[in-house]
Amino acid sequence: MPLNQPETPARPIEAHERQRPTLAPRVSRRALLAGGLGLVAADSLLLEPRWLEVNPQDLFVSALPSGLEGLRIAHVTDVHLAGLHAAARAVMDAVETERPEVVVLTGDLIERPEELATLSAFLTQVRGTIATAAVLGNWERWGKVPRPALRQVLERAGAALLVNDSLRVSVAGGSLELVGLDDPVAGEPDPAVALRRTRGGPLLWLVHAPAWIDSAPADLEGIAVLAGHTHGGQARLGPIAPFTPTGSGSYRSGWYSHGFAPMYVSRGVGTSVVPARLFCRPELPIFSLRRA
Repeated sequence: MPLNQPETPARPIEAHERQRPTLAPRVSRRALLAGGLGLVAADSLLLEPRWLEVNPQDLFVSALPSGLEGLRIAHVTDVHLAGLHAAARAVMDAVETERPEVVVLTGDLIERPEELATLSAFLTQVRGTIATAAVLGNWERWGKVPRPALRQVLERAGAALLVNDSLRVSVAGGSLELVGLDDPVAGEPDPAVALRRTRGGPLLWLVHAPAWIDSAPADLEGIAVLAGHTHGGQARLGPIAPFTPTGSGSYRSGWYSHGFAPMYVSRGVGTSVVPARLFCRPELPIFSLRRA
């Protein structure tokens, strides 16, 4: 090469020749699945069982007596008081804050006689400013909770135990009849007997297991039926609740209009069998009576 010939310029490195960056290691499907299941387990065991939803509802009633306008009814069900667990304490705080005029407890408050003392502590804050009423669930019967002892604990807290019985709630300018039935799964609900003491006024029916309404006499009347028992399925897949206890029928949670009166089925407060909830938070509905 001649000495005066210019040097050949360096050739630029083509893109395909550049060093490729080191890729992060790929996460396996098994690891992703394990992580997802871990999050679901943490939610169902640690978060949702204690994450109470206070759920205000308007209950519209035709020809509602003027004194009942705005009357609030807190519906507590399926607490399963093995102890004052987090959701139960949340209910205590919510009722103390909201101060509803009426509190109704629709069964499965406790499962064993040993839990009567816990129920007594729970009721120190869970009571209506005017009236409190309770009905039996299947667990009070299956657990052989002595009815006299249960009635005594309730009465000390100012609550009435209604087993095919009724309680008249009187306020200025009107009255409301709470009609409480025996548990349909383990007991013998008898609406005819429950109505004997009623003296007129809107009827609010209280029953533990909602499937009772499918066999209820068609000539019954009422402004609503309040029930529990289903736990809303306790573990849900979107809108689907694959597992519900006997006595649930086709009902899961929320409002239904298949019977003689509109029925609200609460998801309840506690858990049963498995101490977990999945996409199905514990619930405290509070109904305000409104004139239709």
